[in-house]
Amino acid sequence: EARAQLNWLAGWARISPSVSYNSNQDFTAGLNTNFGLAKDPQTNEIMSFDRSITGSGGLSVFVFLDEDGNGIMNGEEKPLEGVSVRALQNGGRAVTNENGIAFFSRMRELRLTDVFIEEKSLEDPYWIPGFEGASILPREGYVAEMQFPIHIAGELDGTLFARQNGRDNYPLRGVPINLFNADGEIEQTTTTDYGGFYLFSRVPPGRYLLLVDQKAAKLGNFARPKPEQIEIGYDGTIIYGQDIFVQAGEKDIPSTIIANLNDYKSRHPHI
Repeated sequence: EARAQLNWLAGWARISPSVSYNSNQDFTAGLNTNFGLAKDPQTNEIMSFDRSITGSGGLSVFVFLDEDGNGIMNGEEKPLEGVSVRALQNGGRAVTNENGIAFFSRMRELRLTDVFIEEKSLEDPYWIPGFEGASILPREGYVAEMQFPIHIAGELDGTLFARQNGRDNYPLRGVPINLFNADGEIEQTTTTDYGGFYLFSRVPPGRYLLLVDQKAAKLGNFARPKPEQIEIGYDGTIIYGQDIFVQAGEKDIPSTIIANLNDYKSRHPHI
């Protein structure tokens, strides 16, 4: 007796044709199929897979360009195709289709999984995810959903100058400059080059305070100006020539960036 069988993974099903033949001239042919079905909660589309998925959890990730920052795709905003989404501890990697959907169908149940966008897969180098990522806990037979808005980052540059009586303004090199976000944390830090030039690139949309580093002011013996308020919009704001002038030879006034003044005052009632 002789037997032969092939397995074809067609993407939407597994197709397994087989044949057998023996010395009694009995000939047998068969065809087996195996597939799994899942409903995408974001598009309501029924999806077919070439394996059983009933014992796994699922995840549907929608990626789109959020040009107004409201977290919802509307107007002329578009879904993004070809974006790589990573499920770090579970499920590996999936790429968004023409509808901006990346679907994970084989996620182990109750394994905490971090999901994030691989930024290098974004078409434009100034596109950035609206948030770092999120964690999910997959459940058997359930498809979770997640939306990733993609924002357009901005840019800010200028030159750091020192003023001193009797001298022309001159650039300061090697001085750190900080960009504080709305949470009172340093979003980015850069250092001036030989000509005093500084550059903040790929700055997420938001409101910021621009401030020369306090330790550098003490070491360099100069007084810093008040923090400059900077706003980067969701349209990819680019600000050129945001020059900063410090006063050489004067004592600097120490400063602290506080995100929530009321909380700070409650902890320090003497201020």
